[in-house]
Amino acid sequence: VGVEHFFFFDNSRSRDESLQLYSLLLPMIEEGLVTYYWWPFPNRTNKPWIRHQCAAYASSSYWHRSIVDWMLVSDADEF
Repeated sequence: VGVEHFFFFDNSRSRDESLQLYSLLLPMIEEGLVTYYWWPFPNRTNKPWIRHQCAAYASSSYWHRSIVDWMLVSDADEF
């Protein structure tokens, strides 16, 4: 049992912050191990961020439903 692919949803505030993670992941993206999405949430002072986060989870599940058997969703800053 192992992981075959990673889907990253990056909610960095700016494109510059996002490019830092993208650059780090680029070798794995090129190998086909990682799919990267920039999923910015501009207003973090508001509580609707939970809707934005849930939308990322739902979108990933929907977009990849035909190519995955199992999907683990984890929030990197909470684990």
